[in-house]
Amino acid sequence: MALATNQRGYDVVSMEGEYISVKTVTSSNHVKFRASTFDIVQRVIILRLVVEDDAVSIEEILDCPADEIRKRGASGDGNYIVPISGWRAEGGAEQASNTGRQRLSVSELKRLKETGSANFKSHRIVQYENGSILVETDGMVQEVTKPVLRDIAKQVGVDILNGSGNMKNTRSLGADIINSLS
Repeated sequence: MALATNQRGYDVVSMEGEYISVKTVTSSNHVKFRASTFDIVQRVIILRLVVEDDAVSIEEILDCPADEIRKRGASGDGNYIVPISGWRAEGGAEQASNTGRQRLSVSELKRLKETGSANFKSHRIVQYENGSILVETDGMVQEVTKPVLRDIAKQVGVDILNGSGNMKNTRSLGADIINSLS
């Protein structure tokens, strides 16, 4: 992390000495960088904070060299504006989306490392390294997992409420069921 609060132009210095500006958004549709300090920045990272039920996660929206943003030029007020929707980094791949958090497809999810699993009757509950929970019933992937998890939780005695009295999200409930059954 940068040594000073409100460090001029950057927030993080990488192990390689690269100056990185990190921006976080929740619902904004763009991020603004001050042109007066952007000349110092070598890399840009934009993160979205995602609040789901009682859990917070971080989604990477953009990680690219600052030169990619400079190439697009500054806006009329002299600042660099990066839209959260439709940003295309060098090479043409879309790097941002305004559709909210995108879930991995089942095939993409199954490429990740399993960090936990448990069997209960005809169900197999799997937790992957990104925290996602997948439920298979009789070998068929369940499109909607939370109702199945709530039913299993009731049968095995896992509380569906968190410490604050709110409903657990899918990840928390699935992890608690796996721990209970293991």
